[in-house]
Amino acid sequence: MKKLVIASGLSIVLIVSVTACSTPRTRPAPAAAPIDQTTIASEMDSLLIETMDALLPLQPDATIAALPTEGQHSGFEFVEGQCRYSTGVAKLSFAFSRTDMNQVLTTVDPILERHGFPSAEEETGAQGWSGIRAEAANGSVIYLHGRGDNDAEAYSGPLPAIDDESSCLALNAAR
Repeated sequence: MKKLVIASGLSIVLIVSVTACSTPRTRPAPAAAPIDQTTIASEMDSLLIETMDALLPLQPDATIAALPTEGQHSGFEFVEGQCRYSTGVAKLSFAFSRTDMNQVLTTVDPILERHGFPSAEEETGAQGWSGIRAEAANGSVIYLHGRGDNDAEAYSGPLPAIDDESSCLALNAAR
């Protein structure tokens, strides 16, 4: 009789164990973090303005146009399937030259570092334009380049929780 009870007990344990292993466990998916569009916009605007302000003392006659320049817009844009914030293009009357590029990089690098960017890199292009560009690990970018009057812009990395144009553009209304 004892053998029968022990065998029955083992059978029950085996059945319970098999049942427990075969039942799939599901965990709720983590909720996407809300997008704080005010913080994103403020951070990118500050980055660009601080960078341009730091460059002004390098050339006494340099000026900065309002951010963004007339005819340009700032805000959230849906570009190539990604939602990003752009400061819009501003103008800086700072003539980049080969001789002062090290000073430019030395001036802007501490600002970039405070905002989570690596050191800027010099860029040169066709028709004599030159400038600087830095891209953070999250895909955010700042660049200043040109000849004479320079274009300057900063834009955020892609916002991962926003994957459609209408949701992206709706962030502008909430600003």
